[in-house]
Amino acid sequence: MRLKPFAWLAIALATMGMTREQLPSGLAPDHDDAPIWGIMKAGTRFQIDRAKGLYVASFDKTMKASEGQRFTISGYILPLDASRNFTHFVITRRNTGCPFCPPNEMGEAVEVFSRKPIAYSTEEVTFVGRLRLVSSSTDGLFYRLEDASGS
Repeated sequence: MRLKPFAWLAIALATMGMTREQLPSGLAPDHDDAPIWGIMKAGTRFQIDRAKGLYVASFDKTMKASEGQRFTISGYILPLDASRNFTHFVITRRNTGCPFCPPNEMGEAVEVFSRKPIAYSTEEVTFVGRLRLVSSSTDGLFYRLEDASGS
């Protein structure tokens, strides 16, 4: 079914503020509000080092205790290269291709290094791996999932 732009706007406005359970049947939410994203945000403090021109992160005890541990994250694939299958990519909290979704915030992305090549999907995915924390933006994203596999 193809809807006109104003129809999409009407649907978006009518469903704003609804929980996943309240959404009309067949209408997918913009992203999963999995609690882990909130835990990561609450457990990380981001600052700008203006002298060096980079972002830095400091992690609380909960996040530090998670380092090197088995970690599960759900979100949307953001490819880093233009290939059909890849082992290095990013998972974001919100779908970056959704025009009605709010943008991802600082720290709402996890760099993933998977064991096996995976194919791109527009659907929400879940990966499990070992969490690594990165304190400086010169080293990439602030969260890494290493030796990851889809579940």
